Amino acid sequence: STRLIAISAVTARDTSFHLGVPPERIDVAHPFAEQWFRPLDAADGRERLARLRQRLPLPDRFGMTISFVGFRNKNLETLLAAYQHLAPSTRRSLPLVVVGIQGPTADGLRTAAQRYGVERDVIATGVVSDDELTALYNAATMFVCPSKYEGFGMPIVEAMQCGAPVIATTAAAIPEVTGDAAWLVDPNDARGIAVAIEALASEPDRRESMRRAGLARAATFTSEALGRTTLETYRRAAAAAPREAARPRVAICSRVAPQPGDDARWSLELAQAFSARYDVELFVDGDGLPDVAVLQRHRVQHVSALERRQREASFAAVFCVPDVRAGGDSLPSPLRDGSGIAILHETPAADVVRHLIDGSRAVIVPTDPAAEQLGDRRSGVIAILPGVADPLAAQPTLQAEQARAHVGITTETFAVGWFDATDDTSAVVAALLAFADLCRVCPQALLLVGHPGGVLPPLMTSLATTYGVLPRLRAVGALDPVNADTYLLACDVVLALAVQDSTPSPLGVLRACAAGKPAVISDVDGWRWVPTDACWRVPTGATAAAVLGHALRTLAGDDIRRRAMGRAGRGAYEHDFTTASMLARYGRALALETPGSDRARSAQADERPSITTGSRQPSPSPPMPFNKVCEIEDFARDEIAAVIREVMAHKHARFGEGFPRGAEHCKDWEVAMAVRTLREFGALRPDASILGVAAGMEDTMYYLSRHVREVMVVDRYAQPGMWSLNAPMWMLVMPQLGAQQPCVPERLIVQHMDARRLRFPDDRFDGIFSSGSIEHFGGLMDVAHAAFEMGRVLKPGGILSITTIIAIGGPRDRLGAPGSMLMFRREHLERYIVEASGLDLIDPLETNVSIATWGARRPLDATIHSYMSRAAGEGLKGQQEDYVYNDFPSLVLDWEGFTFDSVHLALRKPLRHPPVLNAWARPTEAIDAAIAADCRRLVEERSSWSPSIGTPPAPIQPPELAIAVAREQAVRMQRHLASGLLAEIAGVASENARLAAASNPSTGGALPANWTPVQVQMPDVPPYSILVDRTERRDILVNALLAGHSAILHQPEVGLMRALTAPGDTIVDAGAHLGTMTLPMAAAGYRVLAVEASARNAALLRASVARNGFRHVRVVRAAAAESEGSIGFYSDGAWGSVAAPGEACSEFTPAVRLDDLIDLLGWGRVSLVKIDIEGFEPEAIRGLSRTLSRPDAPFVFYESNAHTLGLRGTRPGGLIAALEAFGYRCFRYTPGLLTRVRPEDVQTDLVVDHLAVKGAIPHLPHTRVADRLETH
Repeated sequence: STRLIAISAVTARDTSFHLGVPPERIDVAHPFAEQWFRPLDAADGRERLARLRQRLPLPDRFGMTISFVGFRNKNLETLLAAYQHLAPSTRRSLPLVVVGIQGPTADGLRTAAQRYGVERDVIATGVVSDDELTALYNAATMFVCPSKYEGFGMPIVEAMQCGAPVIATTAAAIPEVTGDAAWLVDPNDARGIAVAIEALASEPDRRESMRRAGLARAATFTSEALGRTTLETYRRAAAAAPREAARPRVAICSRVAPQPGDDARWSLELAQAFSARYDVELFVDGDGLPDVAVLQRHRVQHVSALERRQREASFAAVFCVPDVRAGGDSLPSPLRDGSGIAILHETPAADVVRHLIDGSRAVIVPTDPAAEQLGDRRSGVIAILPGVADPLAAQPTLQAEQARAHVGITTETFAVGWFDATDDTSAVVAALLAFADLCRVCPQALLLVGHPGGVLPPLMTSLATTYGVLPRLRAVGALDPVNADTYLLACDVVLALAVQDSTPSPLGVLRACAAGKPAVISDVDGWRWVPTDACWRVPTGATAAAVLGHALRTLAGDDIRRRAMGRAGRGAYEHDFTTASMLARYGRALALETPGSDRARSAQADERPSITTGSRQPSPSPPMPFNKVCEIEDFARDEIAAVIREVMAHKHARFGEGFPRGAEHCKDWEVAMAVRTLREFGALRPDASILGVAAGMEDTMYYLSRHVREVMVVDRYAQPGMWSLNAPMWMLVMPQLGAQQPCVPERLIVQHMDARRLRFPDDRFDGIFSSGSIEHFGGLMDVAHAAFEMGRVLKPGGILSITTIIAIGGPRDRLGAPGSMLMFRREHLERYIVEASGLDLIDPLETNVSIATWGARRPLDATIHSYMSRAAGEGLKGQQEDYVYNDFPSLVLDWEGFTFDSVHLALRKPLRHPPVLNAWARPTEAIDAAIAADCRRLVEERSSWSPSIGTPPAPIQPPELAIAVAREQAVRMQRHLASGLLAEIAGVASENARLAAASNPSTGGALPANWTPVQVQMPDVPPYSILVDRTERRDILVNALLAGHSAILHQPEVGLMRALTAPGDTIVDAGAHLGTMTLPMAAAGYRVLAVEASARNAALLRASVARNGFRHVRVVRAAAAESEGSIGFYSDGAWGSVAAPGEACSEFTPAVRLDDLIDLLGWGRVSLVKIDIEGFEPEAIRGLSRTLSRPDAPFVFYESNAHTLGLRGTRPGGLIAALEAFGYRCFRYTPGLLTRVRPEDVQTDLVVDHLAVKGAIPHLPHTRVADRLETH
């Protein structure tokens, strides 16, 4: 036929879609209701109802509907569900009259009504005559049409024409028919229908208003209007002539929104972009139609109509966006018969690739890495980055605040959008662990999870519950484009995670850029096109959660950085990623598909576009990063080589024009990176003030004194010991004596200062440098305190340059030698320097070293020996500078199983420095007290010369002699390194070795005279020895052991721990004391992390471990706490406890989070944690939150001491509640019995042992489980 007439616009749309009829060939002519449907006068109405009541029990008031059981579109069950929601009094006074049901279908109505409990409130009329139907319309209190689909909805017009108020739905053609004259409700909203019924039943004025509106609306559907439209259609058909398309025709075959998936939405955006130059026809597969606006804009048809449309007039190109997850056999026909161009945003499975390459004219992928993944089938593959529609253009007045209000997110909430959430386990675990980490510092955080169906998948739900963040997750489901953009605009940060070695879709990240939102993305090749300044890249693999957590925490506290990243992303979008840019990139691909073209795929491959990403191409020689490890290639780059020659002019003169090549040394690189960073970011200017932290006699300070107003340098210059050779005390009075280049002494200000507490006001310095020193500051928290202080005293916008060392190989279960030299991993740098400082990295941190750099590594001890051999041979006689004795290149060193390199961090202070997110790193009062005590001791020891007086201990020597003395000290330092540095920096390792020697009689070593080994034999445990202090006679345990009564040890408790675990498992013993549980578990083959706050007990336990030769035991002297730092400890003989606030203490001990210790140990899963720390258990549990939140969380065996808990303001029930919050159940343990205890239970004994279990209790021989305490 030439033209068609549809009864509604919706029917016209559906006809075009399913039958492929162009919408311009379809006219709409609304039908009309018969004239006998009219308002009846009172007498006529009563008479008709009286006849009807002779066979039906009709009440005076009723609601009415016309339906048929079995016709799903009529949606009768939802109406019955709505009646279930009505108040019983409303149902009784307003029963539902269902017209049109009789016979067997009446049984179905009764069954359905019974299911909803409304069978007494439903009346079925059966079939009625037109006169009776008119009487029912007139008498009904309201007419309800709950349909899910109507092509027109004639009963609605009939009811309105009779004066009945109408409640209907928003489905299909119903709004087109009702206009504003009906109360419209979502067809799936039973409660919404119930609300409408209740309102109309109780508000006669509203019913009257809707009655008048309905009569007016029904009057627009007339026979005259239908006749005029029909006649016009005949005229158009008679006058129609064939019309060729003025522009080339393009077909797009794809799923489209509202079908789920970003590809479905993007296909509409592709169609809109092509509409600027081509006539576009959409061919849709699957269920669901796009919204009316799309149908009005494009010709939309079912995919089955494609072949017929192609026969009628061939398309210039047929683009297909296939659902690659469905498999190769389900590909649309154009991708099987060679006529279509496939567009892929993700790399499909191998069988799908084979079908696509063999069955299509060309394949378009987003990037070159995606093309390379297709391997030897790459011929015929074109790499073109897509573009996306502008969310700001679609809703130009919708700002973030309004978007948040639309979706119910408060202004205080930090919203993270993960709109393309994957089901990959590693990605889900990383995302939720990082989000849990964020929630600890930002409790108002919210994670918006985009997942089909609008519900969280089971894995995500389970993990979120385990990590305690489920209430902070919101599933947003598959959204229409408008709502999707609203959620996007409401976010603070967008998260996009990819599986390692995958080629992820670019669409989600493109939309984040378009919306001006910072993106935190996986560092994979498929997303290399994302501008560096618009995203935060997160590695895949084991470190993903830690780095992602750091990224989210940082961005949550720095809105300036977020805005800067968002602006960068938006700028890149406007330049490269719009749909107009995409159309230009697709132009070449389209040119390959002109009508009648028979080009082979090989020709297409030859003419593949040079554009591979659609973004601005990187410069041929990208600038050298600022945050990176030292590599041998750096010394050949002008950015570094020129600075080294300038700063180290004395070395340049010594080594010649080729310098620094051939004399590559990490120290020169560290100095050059500091100068380069300060210069590049504006801190080297005549009015600048620069601070050097732990600066010793660095060449940097002398160079800077010639270029800035003031160079303030601090170090522990008055501190005696090994490091005094690097930071001699005479620097306090004549710092120029250490210069090997010209300097301006009056600009150098040198002070003795501990870096953990810088005695300067906030925002004091334009730039700060610290080179090769922070690894010697002590433990990780000492590093964090120093980083915090440097961030505090730096001006907003100022630059911090730090170089330190990074372990690029070696064991992960230790940190080097805490207290002497730390071996940082990447995660330590990010946590304890970057995050602790509150500053922002200038660019991403690069930690991979080149092959040439790795190949140039040297053993540290051999390097020192070589240096000393040369230095001893020449000394001062040859007047050689000490640096000439080095072996070159001196970059990467091996030591004690570690391979380490220098690493540079360049950080900038944001305008709003986060005072909260890095508060954990703020120096504590205990640190201040320790620093003050140290200073007092120094003054007392050097009472003959006080730094405040400013006079050295001897007359100042002539400069020539002073320089000679300085050189001699440098040589002495190297000799000291040769003889003792290795032992010094070995730290814990050397201490363990000493204890092992002292504990083993065969070595001739000697223990302290008062330490006595006691042999212990436990059932089923190999014998072992425990060291005790025999002078501690107040200790019952010590007395019993010395008397030979080893049965006093925790034998039943050890038996329980062994029954719950297996040899080889990892056990954490917090409050290890002398090792009464650590040692037997180690003897039985377990790996044990023992944490003990008492210095004396920790030393005894270390000696016991060494004596027994237990290789898989780590003893850490620290207090298990909620946060890191230093904490007071009160020692009472063999016992002791953490000092309460304000309580006197006998010593200070490090405070550690057990979570962090477990991570640093690197032994994997912990099977059991034992905690016995005298009332400090709640703090230790909070410091175990990550471990306890795991799905495979350990058993927790702990002491519940009502007295010590009470001293700290809690009670046994509070400890139980804290563990229950992690999903545990707690049981009181007595040998042979486990009894369930709950927070509300009263602990009748002062001290009891509890076992906390997550999940089922394993079978325990000879142990009964009871649900309640038993009384006798």
